[in-house]
Amino acid sequence: MSAQKSVIGAIRRAGLFCLSSSRAFKAAAIGFAFASAAVSTGAAESTALRTITLIQVSTSSSGAAATFYFSSSPGGWGAPGCANATYGYIHSDRGGARELLALLMHARQLNKPVILIGNCMSEHYFQIEQALVP
Repeated sequence: MSAQKSVIGAIRRAGLFCLSSSRAFKAAAIGFAFASAAVSTGAAESTALRTITLIQVSTSSSGAAATFYFSSSPGGWGAPGCANATYGYIHSDRGGARELLALLMHARQLNKPVILIGNCMSEHYFQIEQALVP
């Protein structure tokens, strides 16, 4: 059995992802499984289970990386240190960002709630380092 099939099987058995037949999402799930540990910097907080309602992308005129912002319903992500944080965000130049973005965008498309793991950067912003789709 290939490593890819083994990982997909483990993810399905764990019940963490609603895998579709799309190759892109399978790739995102596999990338997440391998990359989330590389992205994490010892994040101490996780959000409540929330549904993504808005995805916003901001670029910089200086050529810096794009930033992806995610808003949730009900309002606020519910992390202990910033319960009313309006935005969870990812900088596109972070390791594993593509996999996280693919997972979160697919969760939005399916209207599946997510749990984010990361750091409160202020009362309004939560930096995403990992994501779970139960």
